[in-house]
Amino acid sequence: MKTETIQFRSKSERERDVDLERNYHEIGIPAIAAASQCCCKQKQAKATADRASSDALLAAD
Repeated sequence: MKTETIQFRSKSERERDVDLERNYHEIGIPAIAAASQCCCKQKQAKATADRASSDALLAAD
């Protein structure tokens, strides 16, 4: 048997969500995606550099 609970939000919580959406609507999803992509590229470059340095250490042994 599946039981679902409904979470009720207060009027102030709903208004805060509407305000956030209104204020940050101009930023939009493309800006978030671009920032995320940049961050992921930096992490990938660091991982590649770390892997190359560990491979060099193993080759030296």
